[in-house]
Amino acid sequence: MFKNFGRVSAVAAAFILLLVAGRASAQIVIDPNETTIPFGLQCNEIWTDAGLDLKFVPTNASDACPGICVFEPIPNAVSMLGRLVVDLTDVPGLILSVAVDVEPFCAPGCTRAFVYENGVVIDSTANATSPNYQTLTVQAGPNLVDEFVVSGCETFVHEIRITVATANGVEDVAWPARLDVGAPAPNPFSRETSVALSLREAGRVRLTVYDVRGTRVRATTEQLAAGIHTLTWDGRTDAGIRAPGGVYFCDVSTGAETARRKVVLVR
Repeated sequence: MFKNFGRVSAVAAAFILLLVAGRASAQIVIDPNETTIPFGLQCNEIWTDAGLDLKFVPTNASDACPGICVFEPIPNAVSMLGRLVVDLTDVPGLILSVAVDVEPFCAPGCTRAFVYENGVVIDSTANATSPNYQTLTVQAGPNLVDEFVVSGCETFVHEIRITVATANGVEDVAWPARLDVGAPAPNPFSRETSVALSLREAGRVRLTVYDVRGTRVRATTEQLAAGIHTLTWDGRTDAGIRAPGGVYFCDVSTGAETARRKVVLVR
């Protein structure tokens, strides 16, 4: 279930160490939902997640449905008709790409992602299908991008991942206070799916998989060293039976902290 990728030394912040195209990189993870978005937040008001400033603003002429700003935080996502803006100016290092997990409930092309440099669009993309869970990724390339935007009409926005190049490898990568969990991959999946896990301190880690009714499907606990690990679910229940296709939630817990990730099993 768990694969140890080694131990590193580091200090606190919101990064996961990765290797991208043969070079060291770090990933900042933002997870907008009812537990991270302040209660009563209004459009154009700023809040902070993972050390970055975010805000909801009205859509504009670049979006599928201009002139709207409506959002509702829900478990594991935010339901949105509008724009979610992430200020990237405080991101340390060179940004390589930004990915966002979305569930559009409107037509193809209604959910869009952009990265900007000084107000100029550097890259953009949109959903090709609907409705289904998918990832939109925009590339920053050599540009010094300073803003990421995801816009949607009847869209659930899940996790946002900002991949940053690091100059000096592992020792320069900052880590979470104790626990950080990456996005499942592949997702959707048919045989197995994995998530990257980073631990600042050694400890017991529990992986629990629930179905949409909240029924426990699979659970395992293991003692892990500080460092990077991979958690894999093989799509089976505690009894070893193949779980039916559908939506599942993977909770990774250290006891003090829990991170939840949504996966889709296809049979």
